[in-house]
Amino acid sequence: MADTVTLAGGGLTLLSTAGYAVATVAPYPGRAITLPGMMVGLTLLAVGLAADHDITATASEAAAAAETASEAAAAAETASEPSEGNDGAEAR
Repeated sequence: MADTVTLAGGGLTLLSTAGYAVATVAPYPGRAITLPGMMVGLTLLAVGLAADHDITATASEAAAAAETASEAAAAAETASEPSEGNDGAEAR
C-alpha cells in the first residue's frame, strides 16, 4: 500500500511539475491545477515514504517515554511533600 501511495505521489508531482513548466511557456486552460497537483503529490510522496519507515512506532515510543517521565516527576513531587503529621517544622 505504501509503495502505491509513494508511486502515486511521485507521479503526480512529476506530472504537475511538467504541466507547470509548459504553462510558463504556453498558457493553457486548466493550468492552475498544477500547483494543487504539486501539493497533493508531495503530500502523498511524504506519506508513502513515512509509511515505509514506520515512524508511528517511534511516536508511540516517545509517548510512552513521556508518560514514564511524568509519572517519575509526580512520584518525586509526592516524595518531597511533608507527611500529614509533620509540617516540616522541627519538634521542640
